[in-house]
Amino acid sequence: MRIKSLLLFFFILLSVNMQASNYLNVEPLTLEVPEMKPELVEVVNQPLTYYEQTGLSLPEPEPKMDFNFFKSRTNKGVREYKFLDDVTFVGVPLFLAGIAIKGDKASFRQDYRNTHANTRLVTHFKTHIDDYTQMFGPAMTVGLKVAGVEGRSDWPRLVTSSLMSYAWMAAFVNGIKYTAKEMRPDGSTANSWPSGHTATSFVGATILHKEYGLTRSPWYSVAGYGVATATGVMRILNNRHWISDVMSGAGIGILSTELGYAVTDLLFKKRGLLRNDLEYYTERPSFFAISMGMGFGLKSLGFGAADLVHSEDYEFEDNSDLFKVDFHTASAVDAEGAYFFNKYVGVGGRLRVRAMTAKSWSDFIDQATSVRLNFSER
Repeated sequence: MRIKSLLLFFFILLSVNMQASNYLNVEPLTLEVPEMKPELVEVVNQPLTYYEQTGLSLPEPEPKMDFNFFKSRTNKGVREYKFLDDVTFVGVPLFLAGIAIKGDKASFRQDYRNTHANTRLVTHFKTHIDDYTQMFGPAMTVGLKVAGVEGRSDWPRLVTSSLMSYAWMAAFVNGIKYTAKEMRPDGSTANSWPSGHTATSFVGATILHKEYGLTRSPWYSVAGYGVATATGVMRILNNRHWISDVMSGAGIGILSTELGYAVTDLLFKKRGLLRNDLEYYTERPSFFAISMGMGFGLKSLGFGAADLVHSEDYEFEDNSDLFKVDFHTASAVDAEGAYFFNKYVGVGGRLRVRAMTAKSWSDFIDQATSVRLNFSER
């Protein structure tokens, strides 16, 4: 056993020596560097390749004044709008809400010093600012466009959308005005419903919303609709319109713009589109929302002799109702919001204001006062 192990050891040692001797006269390796010669070559400019492969967006170009009113252009990668693709119908319930409270406009009269029953003024407020604020939306949109801030559309598509929106609005407003022949609160003319100033203002606000609010920043939408709402409020305070006129006018303005843009999308298809709508993602879904609702259903409350204070001191021939109060359409406005500290924890709240019209309330007050005086004379 020892002899076999000894022979194996010498055999391995001899093999190692033979392999090492094979590399004694080997020359070292050399690295040959090729000769570099400068040459002029043509470079193909493809700036979108990197951004398309990585999914990153191109940096925003510097805004430049844009007066190419008749030049059409389309940016790459913008989603095509189809007919009725992005239409919202928020204007429909606004218009219907104006109709719902139209018959109860007398409930909003406050100045009973005016003896004219159909034109009692709500306030003595007077301003002409609403004649100018109705043009805030188009002025803002055109100003941004001229300054070179890209919105949803190029000049030809923007002009077409705007003209169609105002055309729809004018047809709706004037067609209803001179058919309904509603008297204004100040008794000046019989073309109160719906409000043309409010409709014009909300057309401009919706154009600003579509062009820049959806593609650039929602603060453009807040500014446009805020000024439009202030215009409607001033029309009421100026005693030029009832609240029903303003609500229906706002609905017509929004709906007309939606129809104008829908027809333009059908005609232009993808031509003239410059920007896609913004896509938001956040782990803190804070929000603020305002909603409006209507309540329907008639109800009458009768007040009899037994409901009077100290009724036991008086004698009545019967216990029938002395007066009634008729309650009609109710309106409700909700404001709710929440602030999230992270995606799990937040605080929020909701505020609701509800108003129900009491159509016979003034008669109730008059009758109650009369009954009280009669009782005090006994």
